[in-house]
Amino acid sequence: MPHSSSQPRRARPWLLLAAVVLVGGPLHVGMGLTADAALYDLQARVVAEGGTLYEDVVEPNLPGVVWVHGLVRGLLGHGSEVLRLFDLVVFAATTMLLALHLRNAGRTTPHAVWTAAVLFVLYFSLSEWCHCQRDIWMLLPVLLAVTVRWAFAGATGAGRFSGSFTEGTLWAAAFWLKPHVAVPALCVMAVSGRGRTIRNVAVDLAGVLLGGAFVGALGTAWLVRTGTWPWFWEMLLEWNPEYLAVGRSRWTWDSVVHHLQRTWPWPLLHLAAAPAAATFVWRRVTGPRDEPPLGLRAMLATLYLAWLTQTVTMQRLFDYVQTPPLLLAVAVLACVRVPRAERNVVRAAGVAFAALVVLASPLFRPSRLACWPTVLAEGSTPEVRDRLGVMKIVGWRELAEVERFLRDSGMENGEVVAHAGHLVYLHAEGGFDPPTRYAYLAPLLRCFPSRHAEIASALAESDATYVVSSLVEGGVPVSATRAGDVGPPAFPPGFAPPADSFPWSHPVVFRSGRYLVHRIERPLGRVGLDLVLDRRSGPLPARVGVAELRSSGTRTSE
Repeated sequence: MPHSSSQPRRARPWLLLAAVVLVGGPLHVGMGLTADAALYDLQARVVAEGGTLYEDVVEPNLPGVVWVHGLVRGLLGHGSEVLRLFDLVVFAATTMLLALHLRNAGRTTPHAVWTAAVLFVLYFSLSEWCHCQRDIWMLLPVLLAVTVRWAFAGATGAGRFSGSFTEGTLWAAAFWLKPHVAVPALCVMAVSGRGRTIRNVAVDLAGVLLGGAFVGALGTAWLVRTGTWPWFWEMLLEWNPEYLAVGRSRWTWDSVVHHLQRTWPWPLLHLAAAPAAATFVWRRVTGPRDEPPLGLRAMLATLYLAWLTQTVTMQRLFDYVQTPPLLLAVAVLACVRVPRAERNVVRAAGVAFAALVVLASPLFRPSRLACWPTVLAEGSTPEVRDRLGVMKIVGWRELAEVERFLRDSGMENGEVVAHAGHLVYLHAEGGFDPPTRYAYLAPLLRCFPSRHAEIASALAESDATYVVSSLVEGGVPVSATRAGDVGPPAFPPGFAPPADSFPWSHPVVFRSGRYLVHRIERPLGRVGLDLVLDRRSGPLPARVGVAELRSSGTRTSE
């Protein structure tokens, strides 16, 4: 009898995990792409068609994510569902590795499966801004590197070198996606290397460096062979210092509050995970060396603390940047062994947190759950994307009307300018190639203030005929744009842009909800960040619209 009653208990975590994936998976695949993913798709297409990254499309980041997009698109095809399904597979593999680490750290299989279910709930609770991002994808090679380091911890000689070489290739692969991974990598190697002989440390370091150099050489060879090398260094040395300086200015109390509102209640995990992780690391540094589970827990704890630190000190306060530390926080807390006397308190805290998740998470919203059969039947249509969108910064049906108007007008490649960041979809999915190397204007004007004249000159010399703008980018709240309404070609009441400001001073020939299509007239006028609204005119406060813009998926990623 005891044996039979234990079977349902063992099945519960598996049933929960299956339910979360079966319900949340299709909703995840049906959502629209973030503007970041759309831009990387565009860049991958430019490269596939013989263009040169950085020269033909401005990009301030390393090319690793463009390689991934090119590989996915080349092997699996196009469409938002393909990329989001790939994203889901990558996340599932990442979750499986974290569950494996929990088992190796001494936790039971049911405990690891419960944790996997929590991780999927977390990921499905985040907005589309956090999906299909480099920060999530590079967590997979990072955890593989930690796995290799753990597996070869007791090896010596050639075995240690081969393990370290493999680990180095994985760290380098993550580095090509985002160089910030260097901080967690160095910290993990430092903590896990305690107590080794000088010879073993030297072999370990040499293997990691050579493995990293090997992958670095492959990437460099691609840059040289494709003619990208000089443009890559121009971006790195001449553009990026300003780009990073602008990014550091994004940490404000207002941005912190908006971030907490969008990701609530998950940031609360840091309050418990950070001290737990610090305890694991301290015990590793001061305790016995021959406790393998503690060594693995210490590596996970170090990875979490280092990743969280570099996101706070070196990156912008973007939701997707903070996602990997949240995932690692769950894993760290799952490693904690709770004393019997404290288990009731911990259970009560867990139940309270779960209640907050159910109340706040988009995953459990009835309006989104009701869309599940539609996603299976129709796929990711504009209507489905509008229903599933969490940030609501893109009006997919409205954007489809804009695409239809441009096609009916006979627009050709090089004639349509995307002003707002998320309008890069017109280039990536709509097929209208940008007229200049500046795929969208507003984010680049924001990130590179000293380049305004250069951008304006390139635009003036191009064949651009139309520019598509977003009233939300201009400061109008989404609620005031009559979402979904294909209206007359005019500004809404109360919207008073500067008289000589591009694109607002150019005649509007079509409007679909929040989107305006302007016919470009020469001279262009002032090409800058005139995201202002006449606050004296009443019902459309500029501060609201700009706050929505700055907390949205409008791309200014690092």
